[in-house]
Amino acid sequence: MKQEILESYITYIFDFFQKSRCFKAGQGNMLRNFRFAAEKQFTRNQLGILYFLVNTLIDNGYLYLKDRDFIALTENGADVINGGECVIPKISLERTIYEKETSRSDIYEQLWNIIGSNKENDYAPLYVDGPLFYNTIRPYLTTLSLPHTYGEYMAELREKEEFTSRIKWYRTLFLALDENDVQKFLKDLSILNSATLL
Repeated sequence: MKQEILESYITYIFDFFQKSRCFKAGQGNMLRNFRFAAEKQFTRNQLGILYFLVNTLIDNGYLYLKDRDFIALTENGADVINGGECVIPKISLERTIYEKETSRSDIYEQLWNIIGSNKENDYAPLYVDGPLFYNTIRPYLTTLSLPHTYGEYMAELREKEEFTSRIKWYRTLFLALDENDVQKFLKDLSILNSATLL
């Protein structure tokens, strides 16, 4: 499911270049034209995912941004358009959603749009289940005295009559991270989640 969702967004991105008659490295279009076209087709949450994947394709060397508003194909991107396979790029949450000047709460909102929501809908291209999230973040939160397992943590939340919905407790734990650990956690989550994509 995750791979199919990623492929559908990535196909949309490369189709935009084809429709713009861009087939060679260096050819591209204004980023605002891409945004204008996408805003007609996607919801707000879907746009967040789409822009995240554009940044991921830039990070992976398939696209590049020139003069901050011109997005163009690299050789690798042109290869995809000219008959190459649809790619599943290496996801790097720490590079694509983390910015030091962005509030932790805003970073979490971006993260949730990518890893949250339901497995059944298309809002979570990198769906992360509770055990994976908990086991990845727990080592960074040693001062909280968290239970050793996800199951024990859920039991503790129920006992204290606290929220057990993923969006709530993911947020609580994420916001408890030390500033110096946010990027490290996002990197670990990227690596562990990438292993479940293929």
